[in-house]
Amino acid sequence: MKIVLTGAMTQTRDKMYQNFSRCGITVMAGVSGKIDYLVTGDAPGASKRRQAKAKGVTILTEDEFNEKLLEEYPEYLL
Repeated sequence: MKIVLTGAMTQTRDKMYQNFSRCGITVMAGVSGKIDYLVTGDAPGASKRRQAKAKGVTILTEDEFNEKLLEEYPEYLL
């Protein structure tokens, strides 16, 4: 799975990257049609949201994405 993060998250990016890495999730720098999700925190970048919508990428809040991960990888993200 490939994602892009935008906005302020509740955890540090380093901690998130560690958890994502254990789950096989790659964090990309920019929005493209090759990503699965744009994950938004507080004050997300309008440009990334606009690009994601234009490319048909699913946009999830941080909470929505975390719920999805807890369902798929409970052992890593408790």
